[in-house]
Amino acid sequence: MVDRVILYASLLASVIRPPNKTNLTLLCATIPAHWFFSKSYVLGMRWQVIPSYCAIAVSICGGNPLLSAVLGLLGFLADTAIPEITLDSGVIKGEHSVGYFDYEILNTKELLINENTNVSTSKPAIGRIFYPTKVPHNITSSYFFQNDRHGLTRRFVATSGIWNLIPQMPSWILSHWSKIQIPVSLGAEPLDKKMPVIVFSHGNTASRELSTTMALSLASSGEAVVVLVEHTDCSSSLARFSNGDSIEFDHSVGKLGNDPETIEFLNARRSQTRIRSQNIRDSIVSMNDGSGGSCSSRISRSSNGNCTNNNSSSCLLSSFSGRLNLQEIGVGGHSFGGATALTYAAEAINGRIVGPASKCNISGLFVMDPANSWIPDEVRLDVGLGVKPDVKYYWKKNMNASPSPPLLSQKICTMFMYSEFWWSVDKWSQYGKEFIKSSSFSNSLYIVIQGCGHQSLCDMAILLPNFLNV
Repeated sequence: MVDRVILYASLLASVIRPPNKTNLTLLCATIPAHWFFSKSYVLGMRWQVIPSYCAIAVSICGGNPLLSAVLGLLGFLADTAIPEITLDSGVIKGEHSVGYFDYEILNTKELLINENTNVSTSKPAIGRIFYPTKVPHNITSSYFFQNDRHGLTRRFVATSGIWNLIPQMPSWILSHWSKIQIPVSLGAEPLDKKMPVIVFSHGNTASRELSTTMALSLASSGEAVVVLVEHTDCSSSLARFSNGDSIEFDHSVGKLGNDPETIEFLNARRSQTRIRSQNIRDSIVSMNDGSGGSCSSRISRSSNGNCTNNNSSSCLLSSFSGRLNLQEIGVGGHSFGGATALTYAAEAINGRIVGPASKCNISGLFVMDPANSWIPDEVRLDVGLGVKPDVKYYWKKNMNASPSPPLLSQKICTMFMYSEFWWSVDKWSQYGKEFIKSSSFSNSLYIVIQGCGHQSLCDMAILLPNFLNV
């Protein structure tokens, strides 16, 4: 903020007044100020302010005043429209500091079997874990996995639906996101208490990062460990691994016909949901058995209890031994992730989840703007939906659905949260309302957030504050 004030003061002085000592002093102060306050001048100045620097240079060198003014205006407008993003300690709502690490499960021993085909393909499970720390800290780390080494911000421009109105959007327009810092410490020792686990599934085109602020709020309360899964079904803009490999987003699925949704499109999405459910299961297994995964940061514990960048692949996961209550697991998701959470919960209650994860109990389920139609056929009756491929509505509107309340509503306490936009479409929101009405749990909830858009239920509203409503 300070560097921007100096920048625009310098720009204003250089445009209004002829070159003089004051102008030169302001210009000279701008560069070190930007370096000191944003620490990003040399390694990657935000593109939004480049026109303003050029305007100052043109004016100082005695160039065309009109050109200088135009460049300055462009820089100011760009910086205002797409501002610098700051996720400082204000996003920590609880009293505890937060630690984190990224996990990878590359070889799964058990598969989630499709009862219709009796086959399944094992997929790696990856994601990020946030947790309250034993010792307070003032450390910050990158919002993006490996400082956006894989180029997620560029992929996101190409895959996210928010850019449909401007199809030729330059891929570098979100590059400033790679500079975002969050108040977390890599590998800090966890709080010494037993805590429930919350596993969260992201939406279509999203990634492990896009529900970070929710995870920070929950972890800082000291009451939960939060697992943000990054799905490997080709629905993430870019699923990333520690060795630099990645799984690209599959654009071919959308080309099967999604407006209206064709049977081919629905079958493809439902196949992806099965893989996503497996990702959740394997992430839960990783929490149950630290030796089953590998920490992407490759770090081990030092004598002071923290982790250092030396070796052990299972150090961080094993550090939670005795600190996790896997009989109190919360499963949640947004959009495609909402459909994934409903699917996994149904798989769990009807006995389709096997192995270590089957011994863990889901005590709560929360879904935000769930994509109802992408839930697979084999669990649709359990969650209260019809079984025909073209049916999207809840069980009370379908002759082919069970007349009794869905099994899931009787087994797990559930919260449906809708944005006002999603709530306005009956085929999506009415299902959730009837589901909660049928719930056997008095504390199940149906919530609609007035004035809220679909993307505002994740971090997108914070990352693009002038484009999406909060």
